[in-house]
Amino acid sequence: MHKPQRQCAACRRMFPKSELLRVAVEKGGEPVVDMTGKMPGRGAYLCRSKKCLQDAERRKILSKSLHCSVSPSVYRELERMIGDHQSE
Repeated sequence: MHKPQRQCAACRRMFPKSELLRVAVEKGGEPVVDMTGKMPGRGAYLCRSKKCLQDAERRKILSKSLHCSVSPSVYRELERMIGDHQSE
């Protein structure tokens, strides 16, 4: 069975979509963590790597991909999700 592939915005490697975290832009223009992976609109994906998250924040990769400013709270939520995933 075919699994959709997406590219991590930070490391540029391809992963199955289900293994990535997605940040989407809501109708109001505010970026949020897309827990379902199915929100409409522009989205950017990150793999579950702390290094990729740090690179994305430092180099403003998500802001560039989404064409809007990504708040530190979005990065903190992603960081929490990565930490939860790695402790499983």
